[in-house]
Amino acid sequence: PPDPYDEWLDGVSDALASGLRQLRDLRPLRHF
Repeated sequence: PPDPYDEWLDGVSDALASGLRQLRDLRPLRHF
């Protein structure tokens, strides 16, 4: 069976990747 820890890590890395993408998109706006 798949390791729930591996699934959790996959979810965390996906969330981090999307968060970094959003930060890159916001940076040119000088939003913060």
